[in-house]
Amino acid sequence: IFATTLLQNAKLLLYYNSKGTHNPIPPTNMMSNDISKPSCSNVTRKIVSNDTVDNILHDNIISDTEDISDMSDTEVNKERWGHSAILLLISLYKEKSYMLEKGNHKKMWIEISRCMKEKKYKFTGSQCSNKMDALKRRYRQIMDHNAQSGNDRKEWIYLDVIC
Repeated sequence: IFATTLLQNAKLLLYYNSKGTHNPIPPTNMMSNDISKPSCSNVTRKIVSNDTVDNILHDNIISDTEDISDMSDTEVNKERWGHSAILLLISLYKEKSYMLEKGNHKKMWIEISRCMKEKKYKFTGSQCSNKMDALKRRYRQIMDHNAQSGNDRKEWIYLDVIC
């Protein structure tokens, strides 16, 4: 909704600039229905005060960039776990697992996330924790399956690396 409103408001500004008018009241057929919503009020004020599209977009891009840099562990990252990222995660987990004895679980995952970012993998601490939990769960499933007599032996690429 915000992006649509921003685009509509940018079109309004271009319309006014092309007409050479500084009329703060746009034609009613070009006004956004959502203009009174609080989430869009900042954009509306900027357009009414005749800022350029570049300034509006720049302000919004800067604030969005700041939000992304402060991304919390609960936000979703679209990067996928590749083989090398998983191997690095397992390696870092083994290296930092001493922190678990001290009860610093969150600090450990933040440290692992920081180390992964140094290697150009953009995963949050909670994403690393969730992935490691999934890997350990899969490891236990395979080990339990292989321990039962009569079952065919399952293989897994990370079986030897995790243990």
